[in-house]
Amino acid sequence: AAAAATAAAAAAAAELPANLLRYASLVDLLRSSACSHEWLAAATAEQLWMHHRLGLSSRGDEDVRDLSRAALRSVTSRWLCFMLSSGSPVFPPPCTKSTLHVQERRLLKHTLRVLQLNPDALRKGDRGMPWADRNAIVGLRVWISCPLMCWYFARRPETLRDRRVCCLGEGVGLLGISLMQHAPSYTLLTDGSDLCTSLMTANIALNGLRASFDVSEHTFGGPAAQGLLHSEKVGNKAFDVITASDVVYGRTLPAVDALFESVDVLLAHTPGAAFYHGYTERIPELTSALLESAEQHGFQCEQLPLWEDGLPDLHAFLLPGERRAVEQKPSATFMHRFTRRQSEEK
Repeated sequence: AAAAATAAAAAAAAELPANLLRYASLVDLLRSSACSHEWLAAATAEQLWMHHRLGLSSRGDEDVRDLSRAALRSVTSRWLCFMLSSGSPVFPPPCTKSTLHVQERRLLKHTLRVLQLNPDALRKGDRGMPWADRNAIVGLRVWISCPLMCWYFARRPETLRDRRVCCLGEGVGLLGISLMQHAPSYTLLTDGSDLCTSLMTANIALNGLRASFDVSEHTFGGPAAQGLLHSEKVGNKAFDVITASDVVYGRTLPAVDALFESVDVLLAHTPGAAFYHGYTERIPELTSALLESAEQHGFQCEQLPLWEDGLPDLHAFLLPGERRAVEQKPSATFMHRFTRRQSEEK
């Protein structure tokens, strides 16, 4: 029966049009991927894959967003088993153009695996997608400041040990999963997208973490942050450390102010409490707005470099495309450390 199911799925994949990845909408993007026989056999070992036919065609299939978190964990665990048996750091391999894949990274003594958008799935021809669709998937990929922030905190674990940590705009959760390796007392991972929070949950399970954590949807803004702070998960206890990575990319100025409204509510009024924001400067005006908004909310700022040249472990942690990007403009990606002015602390 399993062999017959595999053959049927392979036949369905063979009928796909060659230009399947020319997406017209976000729904098509998330439903579509080409499959190779090697990992199709592994995927079909889980009945869920055949029931949903995740990504085998762009019509009549389940959208990734409609899959439960348990379903995502199930599919991902199958991919992980095949990745480990094949020794591949990426599964399914990028050459298959699968919409989602599992990416493995080695950070000092930790191995991190993350289910994320395959950047190769979006070709130059797909840049004509509507902006609403492109913005909706921005959180499914890992931006360069994120792995650099992972590296920064891996070399400074005392910053997180026994602290309450909140990660804003986490996307697929790479930064938060990395931070959980350094023994914080509690970690909250948030994002405004329900698809991203589902991927975070799957990725936490994928990495077998046993830390104290929660995942929650959160859209920036004061009222939403108040609701989050008083929620049962958070228990009206503010955070010692808040992190965010490239969360103002392509955003408007009001969105920058909404970010600091959230930080102002969630960050503890205690000495040493800090908000760390990694950022690649693309629009200088947006950087100025970021600093002005911080000033208006009572924060002082320190700029910290994220790129350290000549470190082989850091080079190994970054993907080739990430290394090229940061080497070309090493000063463009940095991190701000925001702390309350002394008069704001209690």
